[in-house]
Amino acid sequence: MLRNCIFVFFCLISLCYSEVLLDAQEIVGRIKVHENEIRDVVAKITGSVPSNNNQIAYEYEWGYAGGKEFYTGTKYSFRPEKLDPKVAREFSITKTFDGEKEMLLRIQHDDASGTINSIDPETFRAFMTPNTLLGFDARELSRQTLGEVLSESKSLTIWPKYDEINGHKCIVIEALNVETDPEVKRTYDVRVWVDPDRDYRPLRFEKYFGFDGNNRWKIPCRVVENIKLQKFGDIWFPVAGERTTYGITGCQKPSNLSQEEFEKLTPEEVRKQGIFSYEPLVPKRKLVIDDMTVKINASIPEERFSIKFPQGCRVWDHFWDMGYTVGGKDEILSSGLGAYDTIPNLNVEKENSKENINEEGIHVSSNAEKVINTGESINVNDMSQRHEKSFITKYYKIGCIAAVFVIVILSLIIFKMRRGGI
Repeated sequence: MLRNCIFVFFCLISLCYSEVLLDAQEIVGRIKVHENEIRDVVAKITGSVPSNNNQIAYEYEWGYAGGKEFYTGTKYSFRPEKLDPKVAREFSITKTFDGEKEMLLRIQHDDASGTINSIDPETFRAFMTPNTLLGFDARELSRQTLGEVLSESKSLTIWPKYDEINGHKCIVIEALNVETDPEVKRTYDVRVWVDPDRDYRPLRFEKYFGFDGNNRWKIPCRVVENIKLQKFGDIWFPVAGERTTYGITGCQKPSNLSQEEFEKLTPEEVRKQGIFSYEPLVPKRKLVIDDMTVKINASIPEERFSIKFPQGCRVWDHFWDMGYTVGGKDEILSSGLGAYDTIPNLNVEKENSKENINEEGIHVSSNAEKVINTGESINVNDMSQRHEKSFITKYYKIGCIAAVFVIVILSLIIFKMRRGGI
């Protein structure tokens, strides 16, 4: 009898332990509290950007503080069939965001080019960073933390029982419609596993496609997994993880419809009833954070979030829609901007966060060899032509205004002469 009572007692304790007793808003509140404990962070990171044709890896120093962000270091590429380092391409890359302007500096073989632009939320997500492992990809068209996105979600659901990842019990949160894309009538839902014993940090993150609420939780868009956490002082922080991005490859008919009936459906009905297939767009990406370099709440100098372009650097400023060469004859030193100064086909790299883009290779060295796997595009704009058109258009408008002004003056003179009988 006593043995049975003890057994029932421990069963009840086990049952209570397996149930999540907190409500959704309280859990999200705790996530945000622990996010706010990290005022700023700096670390050295090594990552990979896999593709089928090329290999890219990067070794960056990365920093983040309250929405401001930077990374600086080297990106390497090579084609898998050409492993000779002599054919490697190597770039020095620095990208910053100071809260207002996004700046990029790219140097290859002493040839420097740069851009100044408004922030594109996707660009800092082209490569994995520690923020990827913290769940900051929940809403890709904004720069918000996981907690901020969850707190704004229209619907939050908590799994009634804990789930387990690598021996750690996790609370599973589902958020509906965290983001919408009206152009393709897609909505996005998020499912995240957080570890309540380690600052409510994510251990797994899943983002799903949806179509006006249909096919929910069936088509993954992005999965971040195998996240490893380490404690720095009193704060848990990720030191490794992997990301896979998926794309829709087709749509098949449901079993209750014939092919003929399926082909007669409207696009809206297809999105609602169709069975979508998907596959990874590129091989799995990996990120390793050097735990010896992680510095949390050590304060980051403000100048780390902007770039001082070197002498001879060709810069395109999207705010002013103009380009200049730093130290060039036409540079306006007082404003830091310059007039058009013969910019020959400026090759400016833009990292695109979309995973199904044209990919370019890069050779890897040192720690990057451990996590090689790749893909990313480089957009090349003929800025000389753009500037020439801008230059001609501006002075054409000035000429037209001057001509109108002269005509008006002449008309007034002729009118007065006629009234005076001259």
